Amino acid sequence: MKNKWVWFFLMTWGFSQYTEEWQIAQDEYENGILFFDMNEDGYADITKTFWNLITVFNGANDYEIIWSVYDALSENLVVWNLYDFNNDGDKTAIITGSNYYNSVDFHLLAYSVFGSEPEWTSTSYEGSLSSLNASELDLDDGKELIFGINRYDEVDSSYYFTIKVLDGETGEEEWSLQEQQGYVSGPYIGDLDGDNTNEILLNVYDYKDENYYMSVWSFTGGMQAVTPSAIAENYTVSNSYPNPFNPNTVLPIVLNNQSELSITVVNVQGQLVQTVVNGIFSSGRYRFSWDGKSQLGELQSSGVYFFLINIDGNQIKRPMVLMK
Repeated sequence: MKNKWVWFFLMTWGFSQYTEEWQIAQDEYENGILFFDMNEDGYADITKTFWNLITVFNGANDYEIIWSVYDALSENLVVWNLYDFNNDGDKTAIITGSNYYNSVDFHLLAYSVFGSEPEWTSTSYEGSLSSLNASELDLDDGKELIFGINRYDEVDSSYYFTIKVLDGETGEEEWSLQEQQGYVSGPYIGDLDGDNTNEILLNVYDYKDENYYMSVWSFTGGMQAVTPSAIAENYTVSNSYPNPFNPNTVLPIVLNNQSELSITVVNVQGQLVQTVVNGIFSSGRYRFSWDGKSQLGELQSSGVYFFLINIDGNQIKRPMVLMK
């Protein structure tokens, strides 16, 4: 009997540490999240979405409404994130407005927190948003918005994707990738090679042609593509394959004219690992390979590496992942 009372005490003590503070009724389509500190009081606020209405409540003050946003042109609104685009301490809320019933499209709205009207509204984009990030990409002391768009074409039963870069303060489009076949995951942002500028990483899944690859893009005085298939007038440089690889990967290059060509492999710190080739080559199709070793024949550790290709003074970069 004594043991039963001890067990009852422990059960009661162990499961009585949490009590419901309050409860409020909501519609079946409403959804509240704890994510943003809109009023910067050090506590998370409650952001609730209900179709094309966003309401922000002060969760620490009896469910007080502190801000709301309504967009008549959208069927659904979502607060994506808060960003300080010009590094002055003032936050801007990026909100996505989307439609799914009569068409699949979305647009972006930039609101100063607690603002009554958007600072800017983007054009309408056909397709669905892949991912959205804000980062310094072009060394202008302000952050850019970068996001992917996936569009499904019912005529040829294929996905197509593009990448957009907007000025975070004005919403003006700074760069756009020409639409390509495939479904994109990303973009992801980071400094891969230690040059103090951020690269853009994409994962592309071309289900129709069964072509799956990772692609890295960089800014070189204007968004210059380090693309899956950079086609110039005098040459074509494709992605290396397989990628990821172990122990060898192959880099296909087509030269339409005689060209001066050099290919090196570097690590993420930009340090030389191996010189693959350096010389003058006649026109033709070539397949250059790397076996995951240094110039001295030492096996390299798993990680991200880059082919640096120079064709008649034109610089091209190709990422690859060595896995063991």
